[in-house]
Amino acid sequence: MKYVEAPNSLKNLERPWVFLAGGITNCEDWQTPMTQELQGKVSKGTILNPRRANFPMGDPSAAEKQIRWEHQALWRADVVAIWFAGGESVQPIVMFEFGGHLARRGLRQLRHLVVGVDPSYSRKADVELQLKAHNFCFNNPGLSSSSESLDIVPHKDFESYVQAVALICGHIQNGPLWPDVEDNNCWKVWGNEI
Repeated sequence: MKYVEAPNSLKNLERPWVFLAGGITNCEDWQTPMTQELQGKVSKGTILNPRRANFPMGDPSAAEKQIRWEHQALWRADVVAIWFAGGESVQPIVMFEFGGHLARRGLRQLRHLVVGVDPSYSRKADVELQLKAHNFCFNNPGLSSSSESLDIVPHKDFESYVQAVALICGHIQNGPLWPDVEDNNCWKVWGNEI
């Protein structure tokens, strides 16, 4: 898989796109091992990583640029892979994104959502209850051989979480899964395409 880190261009990237949604601030770097594992398991596609190697904290425009990139990448991704990292951080932005993507999936605007929760994440029960409220069960991926299936794959350990993302990527053929989402302007609310 190819790799793109925020805020680099999203133009002309190989599908499927996998967005690594999850804790960054005050969280361990789970994105690096996730990227390494996916690149070892999946040959086709692009990993979109919002965690930057060097975020310019002194640049007042950096936050807006970051959020614009994340918004566009999330709305255009074929797979949204959310990981709630362990540790002290409650990760409120991840919770916000999680709720939004559960809603998108319910509206059939997102085909593949993979949710993983580190056992030490302080709000693990909240994530599990949200998934139960949306009628999803842990460790019951329900994957099919068709790229037309709607999958939400919740996992309680990192290894099975990575495996589920890799498996879904293997099922996806070419092109965006939801052309109407790709072609409409919902991801362009911030202006020009990145």
